[in-house]
Parts: sequence; structure tokens; C-alpha cells
Amino acid sequence: MMATANGVNYRVNNFDFIRLCAATFVIISHAFALNGSNYDPYSAWAVHGTLSGVGVGAFFTVSGLLVTRSWDGDPNPFRFAMRRILRIIPGLVVLTLLCAFVLGPLVTSLSRDEYFASPQTLGYLNNILIFPLQYGLPGVFTNLPIAGVVNGSLWTLAVEVTMYAGVAILGSLGLLRWRCTPVILFLGFATAHVVLQKLHPQPIFWLWMDIHTILDCGAYFFAGASLYKFDAAIPRLPSRLFALLLLFVASMGTPMVLIVSYFALPYLVFCIAFEDNALLRKVSHTGDLSYGAYIYAFPAQQLVVHLFGTAMGPVLSMMLTALLTFPLAALSWFLIERPMLRLKPAARRKDVVSPEPVPAMAISMAISMAAPLPSPGVAKASVRTSGGDAGAATTAAIAGAAQ
Repeated sequence: MMATANGVNYRVNNFDFIRLCAATFVIISHAFALNGSNYDPYSAWAVHGTLSGVGVGAFFTVSGLLVTRSWDGDPNPFRFAMRRILRIIPGLVVLTLLCAFVLGPLVTSLSRDEYFASPQTLGYLNNILIFPLQYGLPGVFTNLPIAGVVNGSLWTLAVEVTMYAGVAILGSLGLLRWRCTPVILFLGFATAHVVLQKLHPQPIFWLWMDIHTILDCGAYFFAGASLYKFDAAIPRLPSRLFALLLLFVASMGTPMVLIVSYFALPYLVFCIAFEDNALLRKVSHTGDLSYGAYIYAFPAQQLVVHLFGTAMGPVLSMMLTALLTFPLAALSWFLIERPMLRLKPAARRKDVVSPEPVPAMAISMAISMAAPLPSPGVAKASVRTSGGDAGAATTAAIAGAAQ
């Protein structure tokens, strides 16, 4: 393990590798549902029945850790918001414009005039603002297994932005100076999601988001934040990791798998992130292609199925999707995302605050986190579609495919 005086060296890490793996998991999982297959070979062991659930859980764990650390490094709401905007919005703007004005006109079943005359076309540009999201374009992908959906993966951006707002509010109130705050929120979100799943498994919408997904993703996000707050106190031991993974395997197919995964997956992410491995480091040096891969994969997969049909099968579909997605992700990173990140405002030393000392009880709680809890799925998000050709049936379909 790579360590500094306080236990962890954040300058040398494998976060890009983890996020790229997470994006790949989502592509693999979606290939089956978007190709019209009712069988996902990974559903037997993946949380929420999909491999994408593991990927989304890993994404939110990394996000919770790094975003909370970003706030602690510069607790200024304006600069914090600017950094988050520069990370998400530029790539999303280009993706949205490409879908609305390049992909849509090429594959729509409507005439060119009908397509651009539809209010749904210009309405799709609202996705740049994230709230509310629109998943359909007029006449686009209407005859596919997941019909009328251009990009069903965007739901996570709304939840992600909600988590950012939560960190800014907690930080502005001074609550993040108390290191137990993320731990309490992690346990609260995880417990609330498990209970709500039992009592009311149907979607409950708030601000166009399903409460289930907010609680689920929030549990991973604050698990990551907790790992950051107690990084030096959490042992990164192979024996502890092996025990958690063994417990996770034993819980498969039982109601306990969700609970176990809330602890096992974040701990696995934490261990891999700071593992001293030259091969993992090389992947990280290529750049962070994960965001581009994640946001471009869904429309790329839909386009592949639109062009070649479902007869090719999920495996060939995901291979063709990868050939299309990763070059687009690289272009997005090197031409859009990375240049925009150079514009991030620098931290001002006078604003940086030192957190309060770690209470003994808090350290004890943090160490106990190396035991079991669950993961969200790109599918569990019962997304709400907009537009004439994307109705309630499509919403239900995405909820099954995005998992």
C-alpha cells in the first residue's frame, strides 16, 4: 500500500482504473437488456440483479470520497460548485448536442422537417441543465427493445448533482468538520433504503428522481465520504477484504446481499484505489475516460442495435459498442473535459480549514465499516421519460434495462 504520514497518498492512486472498470460493467450489463435478452449471466451474483449495479455503486463510492475531500481542501461554495460544473457540464453539453442534432436526424423515423418541428427536439437540450431529464427524441429508436430511449444512463447525473448539493450544504453548515457526519449519513441512507425496499418497492418520485435510487446511491456516496474521513484509521488488509468478499458471496440470493454490499464494495474500492500496482497506474496515466464512456455508451448501444438488429446477440453488441464508445470517450476527455478542468478555480489557503480531531468512538465506528452492506443498479432507477413516444411503458423498460 502507498501511504504518507497520515496513512494515504492521494497524489498516487488508481481511481481512474476503478471508474473505467465501473463504466465497462455498465456497458456489459446494458448489452443484454438493450439487445432484448431476458437473460443476464451476471445477474446471479450482481447486486440488484445487474452488473451495472456494481458499477454505479463504485462510481458513487469514488465520488463521495473525492468530492468530500475537495470540499475539505477548499470549503468555498462558489468554487466548489464551479469545479463540479466544469467536470460534468461541458461533456454533457457536447453529448446532448450530438444526440439532438446529429444522431437524431440520422436515425429518426420522421422526416427532417417533422423532426426539427417537434418541441421534443429542442426540449432535449434541457438535459444540459440535468433537471428535468428527457430521455426521448421524436421518432428515434422507437422500434428497439428499449423503445424511445436515447440515453437511459443520464439518471445518475441527477442523483450525483443532488449529492454535490448535499456536501455543499453540510459543509457550509460546518457539519463536515465532524468526521462522524458521513458515517451517520451512510448508515442512515443504507438503512432507509433497505427498509423502503421492503415496505414500498414501487418507485416514489421526488424532483424527477426515484427516492429508492437517491437512498441507494447516497449510501455508497457517503460510504466513500466516510472512508476519506477515516482513511488513516481503516486497515487495508487482504485478509479483511477476503473476509468481506467471502461474506458477499455467501449472501448472494438472500435479502442480506444488499446490506453486505454496502460495506464490501466501498471497502474493495478503497483497497484497490491505493494499491501499489504498476499496471493499474498505467491505466490511470491514460486519462479519465470513464465519464465519457459512461455517457456515450447507452446511445452507442442503441445505435448498434438499430443498425444491426438483435440477432447479433449481446456479446457482439457490446464489442461493437466498445469500439464506438471508447474512441468517443477519449475525444471527450482530451478535447473537452481535460481542457475545461484546467479552468477550475484554485483553492485559497485562508479558506482551508482543518477538521476537528477524530473522536475515539468515531475511529471505532470507522474501523467497523470493514464489514458488510448494498449497491445500486443503473437499472433500479425508474427513469421518467419525456416526449410523445416515450411513455410509462418506456419508463418501466428503462428501470429494467438500466439495472
